[in-house]
Amino acid sequence: MDKEKSQHIMNACLRLFLRYGVKSVTMDDISRELGMSKKTLYIYFKDKNDLVLKVLHGFLSHHKCEMNTIVHHHKNAIDQLLAIYEMNAKDLQEVKPMLLFGLKKYYPEAWTVYEEFKRNYLPSCVEDNIKEGIEQGLYRSTVNPRIISLAYTGMINLIFDSDIFSDKEFDFNQLYLELFYYHIRGIASEKGIAYLNKKIDENTYKRTENL
Repeated sequence: MDKEKSQHIMNACLRLFLRYGVKSVTMDDISRELGMSKKTLYIYFKDKNDLVLKVLHGFLSHHKCEMNTIVHHHKNAIDQLLAIYEMNAKDLQEVKPMLLFGLKKYYPEAWTVYEEFKRNYLPSCVEDNIKEGIEQGLYRSTVNPRIISLAYTGMINLIFDSDIFSDKEFDFNQLYLELFYYHIRGIASEKGIAYLNKKIDENTYKRTENL
C-alpha cells in the first residue's frame, strides 16, 4: 500500500472533519475533495469507521511527537509550558465541540482512543512537567503533581464544552491563554513567577489584559 497516498488522504479528511464534523462528511464528499473514486478510497480504508479511526490516530501521533520534541528541546519546565501553549493554540483551535460530539455519538472506537489520550497521556505529560518544575525550584514543593495534572486536564475539557464557553462569545486562544495563566500562577514558586514575568517583559510570550 502507498503510505504517502494514504497519508495524503488522511490529511484531506482531517481538514474536512475539522471544518464540518465527522458525521456530516461522507465518503462521497471525500472522494470529490480528493478527485478520486470511492473504489480507490476503499483500497486504503475498509470503511468510514476505519478512516475516522486512522485519521484520529494520525492526529494524536503527530501531537505526541510535537510534545516529545518540546520536552527534549526545552529543559526549563516553564519554557516547556510556553512552547506547548503555542503548539496547542495552533493545533487545537480547529477542534470544534461538534467534532467531539460526532466522535462520541457515532464512532465509539475512535472516541475510546481519544478518551485514552485525554485520561492517560495528557495527565502524564502535565505530571512530568510539574515534577521537573519542582526539582528546578520553579514550582512550589507542596504541589501534588497527580492532583494538579488531573485538574488541569479537566479544565482543558471545559474549553470544548459549548454549554459553558460558547464559541460565539469566547475565542479559543483567549480561553486557553487564561487557563494557562491560571494553571501556572497557581503552582509557581516566587522563582517561577519571576521567570514567567521576565518572559512576558521580554515579549517572548503573549500577554492579555489583567494577567
